[in-house]
Amino acid sequence: MTISLSVHIETWPAKTPFRISGREVDRFEFIVAELQEGDCIGRGEGVPVHYLGESVASVHDQALNLREQIANAVGGHQVQRILPP
Repeated sequence: MTISLSVHIETWPAKTPFRISGREVDRFEFIVAELQEGDCIGRGEGVPVHYLGESVASVHDQALNLREQIANAVGGHQVQRILPP
């Protein structure tokens, strides 16, 4: 059976602004990845780390570039070997 991977960006508003170390966030942007095999779907979300220079666009592009390798991996330990440290 074939495994497919879809990746998209979601934005959710904060109920109240989130403030930390001179930053204020009024919405949260994150990446959503869904793996599907037959009728089974697994979903995971991730928020890029701003102080490491990540953005939703960079993480989205990284996931799309690795789509085939991720979809063909069997088990989480193999996916960890695909992604950079």
